[in-house]
Amino acid sequence: MYNGYGDDGCWSVPLEIAVGASPKAAWPKEVFNVKDFGAKGIGQHHNDTPNIISALRAAEENGGGTVLFPRGTYMLVHPITVPENVTLKGEGIIKTKFIWVPYNWDTFELPDAMIRMTKNVEITGIDISAQRLGPLFVANGGDGENIYINNIRVLLIPRGGAPSDSHFRGNNWEPHTLQGLVADERNIFTHVNGSLVFKMYGIENLQIHNIDSSTEGSEYVISGCKNVHISDYKRTAEGSTVLSAKNALIENCVCSLGLSGSNIHFARNTLKDRLLNNREIMTTDGGGQYGSPDGRLSMQKVDETTFRLESKFPQNKLKDMQLVIQQGMGAGQTRCIIENSEDLVKIDEPFVVAPEDGISRVSVLETRKNTVTVSNKLYNGGVYAFYGVQMNSVMAHNDLEKTQGFYFKGGLTYNCIQPNWYISVAENTLWDANFFKFTCEWYRFNFDPKIEIAAASALENNQLCLNICRNELKDGFYITVGSGGEKNIPIKDMIIQNNSISDSRFGINLKNMNNGCRGVLITDNIFENVEAPYIVNRSCLEENCRKDGILLCDKEAETAEILG
Repeated sequence: MYNGYGDDGCWSVPLEIAVGASPKAAWPKEVFNVKDFGAKGIGQHHNDTPNIISALRAAEENGGGTVLFPRGTYMLVHPITVPENVTLKGEGIIKTKFIWVPYNWDTFELPDAMIRMTKNVEITGIDISAQRLGPLFVANGGDGENIYINNIRVLLIPRGGAPSDSHFRGNNWEPHTLQGLVADERNIFTHVNGSLVFKMYGIENLQIHNIDSSTEGSEYVISGCKNVHISDYKRTAEGSTVLSAKNALIENCVCSLGLSGSNIHFARNTLKDRLLNNREIMTTDGGGQYGSPDGRLSMQKVDETTFRLESKFPQNKLKDMQLVIQQGMGAGQTRCIIENSEDLVKIDEPFVVAPEDGISRVSVLETRKNTVTVSNKLYNGGVYAFYGVQMNSVMAHNDLEKTQGFYFKGGLTYNCIQPNWYISVAENTLWDANFFKFTCEWYRFNFDPKIEIAAASALENNQLCLNICRNELKDGFYITVGSGGEKNIPIKDMIIQNNSISDSRFGINLKNMNNGCRGVLITDNIFENVEAPYIVNRSCLEENCRKDGILLCDKEAETAEILG
């Protein structure tokens, strides 16, 4: 096993890996053909819902099995629940089709799930079309595990469709009146549910493969799940997705994403055409549970793995979040909370350097660490934002075209100080800086496409151990460090090295970096056709700043434009 760091201890001794049987191998093999239960599969000329439910009940009584949908179009007018150990199997998206019609729910009474699952469920080989429906695929935590959804095509029209013709005739409504009600209904639904296609909470072993989806709004909310694999998920409409997971692989998808969790590998995906939510093409934002704008919160040690906070929380409200030491003794460490009760939290393992009771500054934040984002294509959108806590993360070999670039903001986010620690940005290509967000003078100086390392809070250590190396920036992109702060810009231990910057107005802009930085090395960067290779804050050249180790070793720094 290789840890990716390249040091003397990068390779482990040989490891034995046991590959077990798929959980599906133990499911019953009996087949229940829905046509044997009276389903016809002839579209809107026959309501197949009762027949499908009968087949599902027969499979449940058998302890599981395969509910088979031969080729045809099956009309449903009611949600269905898939029992344990059951596979819903069609003949493929060209042959087996579901259509849902909203006859049985009034406006503002959308179902909370169209296909509800508990555990040990597979759905495969089906085309689904619908209008005015609740979340399509729903599984909710607790004992939920082993959900497989693959080879599915989805076409959802959330703002279309009335409960029935008699609905607006009986109320003496014109069609456009009902259309307005349906639009209001959809807005309320989006605010409450967040997602139209997948809504998965607390599932262990979740696999979603080969999905072709076209709908409006958020595609999926996957939260608190463990061991997740999403691949070949293609969506063709505007909207965002939210993933919060431990141990996840997302590959070969077309999406825009909010990402949190740990041990996430995000590879070979396409993120494009992001028009909503400040055009952020990818973001890792989210609020903290235990934190404050001034970062003055602390805790008391009970034993090696138990600590007492200054605030109380409901039972296990903080479970799977991370306890972060931001300042003082033990700073730079984080541990996973495995349980909490009122003001007590228990962590997964002791701190190597113990925090000091009542003095070390701590927070409880969403877990976002050990993330590898590699070989993705980003096109026509805003920033790929490390906006909020992010630790032990790698961004490598990504291609960014017509985007706002990368944005790293360790500091005050949603009323809580959230750091960026131990991040590597290497061998990415950023080109064609024709990104548009605003069209005013303020825009030009605040939203230029760039790699931006920002910080703004009352605590130090917001940006710690950053490596920006071997990136290629072209056609207007540049690098900027320090975009403002309450006092000093607390960036420590940063290397900007071997980057190539060409055909740009700026190269490396340090106008907001001051003597709050320590251990910063900028060297071996290459500039070609750059109007101002270096812009430097005068404080960076002062004796106390040089003594703290801000080293500008590029020859272009000798003729830098000095500000301040």
